[in-house]
Amino acid sequence: MLTTLNGDTALGNLIRIRSENDPKRIQEMTKEEKEVRSKWTNFKMKQKSKLSDVEKKKQTEYFHQIIKSMFGGGNR
Repeated sequence: MLTTLNGDTALGNLIRIRSENDPKRIQEMTKEEKEVRSKWTNFKMKQKSKLSDVEKKKQTEYFHQIIKSMFGGGNR
């Protein structure tokens, strides 16, 4: 079904640019292709770095528990 999403279509070309990992091919991309790839990479990195407030609180609590366990749990 996805065989029609090849480099011959606009969407297929966009997918090809965004998913390229070969440094040699990336170096050979046009300025416009590199810009598309750069924007996509920046977008994906921002998405990965976003944590909800609940997730941040969970991570903080987890970190505090690790520190407490390393230093006797605060039972002094």
